Amino acid sequence: MLQFKQKLAEVTSESRDREDDLERLRGVAEALVQSPKTGDASRVQDTMRRLEQSWRELDDMLSDKRKEAGVREEQSSRCAISLAKKLTLCAHPKFVYLCTRRVILK
Repeated sequence: MLQFKQKLAEVTSESRDREDDLERLRGVAEALVQSPKTGDASRVQDTMRRLEQSWRELDDMLSDKRKEAGVREEQSSRCAISLAKKLTLCAHPKFVYLCTRRVILK
């Protein structure tokens, strides 16, 4: 569980680090589209649309994985609490006596 969250944090951090690169690319693409020297700018526009779509998909996926990690963590926490309650019950003197008595009677 910890490894999943750690890897997710690394990927999210790298994604955020790359946002500046994406902004620079947007500026360069806009300059190319506006430049009369470029000629047909449709390839630049198409490439940027695909890049923007991929970026949104990455953001969506990371968001989904963060939610998934939160759900996993909550489930793990509930399981640990439930286990702790059961272990506390098993340590109760009456329960120990009954379990011991059952073993002896068998």
